[in-house]
Amino acid sequence: MSNMFGNAHCFFGVSNITKILKQVKEDYREDAMKSIIFESAMCTRFLVHGCVGVIIEYQGMINESMEELNYGCADAQISAKIIGL
Repeated sequence: MSNMFGNAHCFFGVSNITKILKQVKEDYREDAMKSIIFESAMCTRFLVHGCVGVIIEYQGMINESMEELNYGCADAQISAKIIGL
């Protein structure tokens, strides 16, 4: 956990994190801190794009899965026609 906070500290700085958390209602501060830690981890993983890099990666996976699903459906329709279903 200390490494995760270290990343957040490096990317945002303690004073900025404190400012952000002060602006958030107390009930949501834990979630806000988790979000800050996640965003800093993604900035470490995707140096150029940060969280957008994750979104782009997942969108690519979704697109590939949709293509596979479309091919599978097309194959199933062709097979059903061949066997007369």
